Amino acid sequence: MRTVTHDPVCQMEIEREQAVAQRLLGDTAFYFCSPGCAELFDREPERYLAPPSPSRAHFQLAIIGGGPAGLTAALYASIQRIETVLIADRIGGQAVESVDMQNYMGFQVIEGRDLIARFRDQLLQSHFVEHRLDRVTSLRVESGRFHLETERGGHFMSDAVFVATGMKERVLGVPGEERLLHRGVSFSVVQDAERFYGRDVAIVGGGNSGLQAVARLAPIAGRLFLIAVGTLSGDLADIARARSFPNLTILEHTAVREVLGTERVEGIRVMPAVGEEREIPVGGVFVEIGFTPDSGLASGLAEFNKRGEIVIGSECSTRTPGLFAAGDVTNCFGKRVVVACGEGAKAALAAHEYLSRREVASPLAAVPQNL
Repeated sequence: MRTVTHDPVCQMEIEREQAVAQRLLGDTAFYFCSPGCAELFDREPERYLAPPSPSRAHFQLAIIGGGPAGLTAALYASIQRIETVLIADRIGGQAVESVDMQNYMGFQVIEGRDLIARFRDQLLQSHFVEHRLDRVTSLRVESGRFHLETERGGHFMSDAVFVATGMKERVLGVPGEERLLHRGVSFSVVQDAERFYGRDVAIVGGGNSGLQAVARLAPIAGRLFLIAVGTLSGDLADIARARSFPNLTILEHTAVREVLGTERVEGIRVMPAVGEEREIPVGGVFVEIGFTPDSGLASGLAEFNKRGEIVIGSECSTRTPGLFAAGDVTNCFGKRVVVACGEGAKAALAAHEYLSRREVASPLAAVPQNL
């Protein structure tokens, strides 16, 4: 039987059988995601016994976001001996949702969740930094320091902040979508595909995400309906592959007007550019229409472009000294995992230089020059 618990330090959900460390305090057993969290618990167990898990008063660097940019920045911060805390509501970000990631260096093809698992193991086992599974709700500057408040009631202070919050799913905004979320409406084909075995399903979105969803669902679902407001806009090879599935119907120049159902999804109402509105009976709807930058935390501290992305300099800096950003939340060219990783490493190097100038960073450790 799978027995799930939470690391008392970082709140990460782990399976007891896979925990890397265990501590017995009285008649209570505690399980840890990493030796680093177990060591923190050993130092001051009383700090982690009463929720919410208390925050450390001060760090040199706070990283907000657990996607490729944030994880890479944490790795490089660890290498440079920067006292760092990483705060994220989940480890992996949107990369976890990638079905097949192609041509990431070292891999011809790898699933997003498998790559993130490697990132996580490297960070937790080899280059540990303190981390919390939590969501930052506010970010402000007072007396030259950044103050971060979290959903679990934590209060963190830092000399520098790195925002790597990525993007959030774009919603259809039609009746029935929110009400039937997790009851047939899904934004994650990776997590939910198996729940729709043999059922008729609609996929909304004609870009790469929608086409990847088709490839994942076609072998297991009943009938598939791929709905795009314009023409299919993904990679040509993916479009050709999608068209080869006999159970797929493609509806271009068609808009979804409503998700139908009472307790669960029972269908969708669509309106083609030419023709009459009609209903399509389906048991599931996957929304794959892209993302918007999750940049709200930097409001008032950074400049934004018309897409809502954080505008950064060549070293990932913003208009506020000490505030850095990288990855999909920024105006950096190329929304790719490999680009986010490079930007995360660059931001950590820039943050180290900034902290050194403030004379608050730990002494520079010997760092190999070929990183």
